[in-house]
Amino acid sequence: MTHVDAMRRRKQIAEAVRGGMSGPQATRQFHVSKEHVRQSCSEHEVQCSFASMLPKRTFCVLARLLAGETQLQAAREVGVSPQRANQIAQLARKCGIKLPEREAGK
Repeated sequence: MTHVDAMRRRKQIAEAVRGGMSGPQATRQFHVSKEHVRQSCSEHEVQCSFASMLPKRTFCVLARLLAGETQLQAAREVGVSPQRANQIAQLARKCGIKLPEREAGK
């Protein structure tokens, strides 16, 4: 593939995402990595999300945190480290998700 062909392909990928294709769909349709899709979108100023490619356990931890479980409880039940549960909680808060407040020591 020539440099010009690669540029055209990156534009084609970005346009497909701009047109409503999700990041995961683009990886499958164009047989490229998600990093390639991200770079193509970035190059052409197209927003691209891979939220649906997060591990299922991430969503399971978040659901448990939203239900009021502690990070430690959620981590144990889902099978992730307490550190990972903390990362998920921090990311959720950063994204504006309000997690239930827990009393100290509980």
